[in-house]
Amino acid sequence: MKPRLKQYLHHSLITLELTLMWALVSLLSLGLLLGPATVALYHILFHLIHSNKRPDNLVLRFKKSLTMSLPQSVIFTLLSLGLMLLLYAVIFQIETTFLIILIYFIFLEILLMLLFSFPIMALFKHDKMRILLRTSFLIANMHGLTSILVVLLLVIMGLLAWAIHPLIIAIYLPLYFYLSTALYKRVLIQYIAKEKKS
Repeated sequence: MKPRLKQYLHHSLITLELTLMWALVSLLSLGLLLGPATVALYHILFHLIHSNKRPDNLVLRFKKSLTMSLPQSVIFTLLSLGLMLLLYAVIFQIETTFLIILIYFIFLEILLMLLFSFPIMALFKHDKMRILLRTSFLIANMHGLTSILVVLLLVIMGLLAWAIHPLIIAIYLPLYFYLSTALYKRVLIQYIAKEKKS
């Protein structure tokens, strides 16, 4: 077997295992630990893609990574999802086209901040919520192509689930996590280098 194909198979199996752990933790906590589970998943995937080595004990590493940013990620997830639901409800009350476009724009910005916050928490330590918000907002907007691709991957997953069957998410989700990790890594690696210099 070719080394490149072997590497992809190796990464695919680990990503599948991580996605199952992510889903289990998220479902058993009724969504409350969705944020910490996502941070843990990205933390291990970044390590896997960077070092190409499987962590010694995947379950133990996931559990340890889960507590890495527990308070921030739970609060951030609840705030973001609450705000997005509020905006979604407001859209149906507004009749002005300009305001509808404005709310969709705000919705997209919150979604991008939410999507970027998890990989940022997986790689950097942020004690203050406002610093995390500002960092997520700036990085998501400074790297437009990555933002578009990450959102596009989510849209494709939604369309496939709607057009084929909702269970397609179970197949697509590990692929989404792996591809989005590779995309985030390309962007965030330059900030890791800057942090090491300072």
